[in-house]
Amino acid sequence: MSLPTRILKILEAYLRDYREYLGEHLGKNSPRDRADFDSNTTTGKKSNAYNDYFSKNNPPNTEATIPTPIVEALAVFDLTYPTTLAEVTKKRNALLKTYHPDRFEHDTRKKDTANDMIQLINEAYEKARAYLNAKP
Repeated sequence: MSLPTRILKILEAYLRDYREYLGEHLGKNSPRDRADFDSNTTTGKKSNAYNDYFSKNNPPNTEATIPTPIVEALAVFDLTYPTTLAEVTKKRNALLKTYHPDRFEHDTRKKDTANDMIQLINEAYEKARAYLNAKP
């Protein structure tokens, strides 16, 4: 999976959290009820485009029950929860081979980018490893 796709997964996790936040803070008695976010101009009926979009494009999953930093860490490896530490390690090793800075000795800009990617991969691995080792 490409880096932009991984970033998109991270953003989707943030949007899921924001949607839950909106659901908690915008109740039915609120003047800015979620149904007021969008008005369907063709039928004159109020629609909840926000919830319609997310109900169609984000089926229920178990990612909502785990912390966002763990979802982000697993997205770096193109994995979702539930997963095993062995799968995370396998993906990590493959990414380390792909982005190893020694492969880009000839281009300093690519080497700097590879160093950043290695740092991102290692940080994500540590977060995922700590979470998966703590889970029974």
